[in-house]
Amino acid sequence: MNSIAVFQNLSRQFSKRNGYASPFSGVEKVLQKELGFTSAVFLFRREKTLKTIDGKSPLTAPAQIEVFAHLNRSLKPWIQDKKNGSRRLGFWPVVIGRDWVGCFALGRKPGAPNLTGEEKQLLELLTERTAFYLEEHRLWENIERADRQASLGFMSAAVLHEIRCPLSALSTLVQLLQEKKDDKLFMSSFPSLMLHQISRLTGMTDTFLSFVEISPKGKTRIDFSGLVNQVARLLGPLFLVKGVRLTVKNREGLFLNGNERQLESLLLNLLKNALESANSRGKVELSTALLSRAADGPGSWIELSVRDNGKGISRENLEKIFEPYFSTREKGTGLGLAICQRVVDYHKGKIKARSSKQGTLFQVLIPAARRPQKE
Repeated sequence: MNSIAVFQNLSRQFSKRNGYASPFSGVEKVLQKELGFTSAVFLFRREKTLKTIDGKSPLTAPAQIEVFAHLNRSLKPWIQDKKNGSRRLGFWPVVIGRDWVGCFALGRKPGAPNLTGEEKQLLELLTERTAFYLEEHRLWENIERADRQASLGFMSAAVLHEIRCPLSALSTLVQLLQEKKDDKLFMSSFPSLMLHQISRLTGMTDTFLSFVEISPKGKTRIDFSGLVNQVARLLGPLFLVKGVRLTVKNREGLFLNGNERQLESLLLNLLKNALESANSRGKVELSTALLSRAADGPGSWIELSVRDNGKGISRENLEKIFEPYFSTREKGTGLGLAICQRVVDYHKGKIKARSSKQGTLFQVLIPAARRPQKE
């Protein structure tokens, strides 16, 4: 027997990432085929029972009691002999820390009643490799669980952040109502603007469910040019109140496949961020374009740019602005740009920022869709 070749074959089973069960089924086959055991199975320790990966208990209750009693006393391998000689099992414990988490149950070896020193050494290496695999798997489970919990915390905070945006718009509209009561254009658009923001609030649950469960089912064909015009018109009163001039250069006929509520959130957050950064009586420029090819890859891309003339962002902070909860403002939540990053990632796009003392520019690239043909 070539021990090195056998161990390499056993180790290869742990490198297969085809599911949690795949390493053990592969290892069991190698133990039977190359080492000649009549049976080989890995048993997980589950409280006071030993079970296979699929939850079965191949040992009788008395046999399990014996195994537990021995391995709780000693972490060394144990050979269980039956008096009639019809069955002989070896139990090789897998130890993590100071306790065992499972064991390999190995049947008889026809024609070889005892294991050679080389075979024992090979099994010891196998149990160490198994312990490493199980510990690695446990650590990844903990990381994934922590990541899910962090995501839930982020989503909860993001919901509150996103609700503030339409509430701010509603508040501004109500404040302007008395002042603009004789403005026919304002009064005619007032009901639709109010209803739109109320609809946005009621649809917030669906928006954030789509953030948590990223699924192509949430994508539809969207007139992005129309959405840009809609958001710019919606936020017009906010810019008016602060005395910031909003300039829109929007190319017509831009279409993409995506989630409309998420894209609206992207536009609202970028514009609101620019509004807060702009100087009093400053300016914000919003523009869109269609690129036939970009540095990010072939194909048509929609380019969205939002520029302000604020004091800019330091180079050190520029690297952190898309991180959740990072903010340079005293009352900032640090979620607006993190949400933008999430939306852009969902739409398989790119977002980047450039800044100087003269202001900040955010550029977004999102794959474009063909404009539907006129019937």
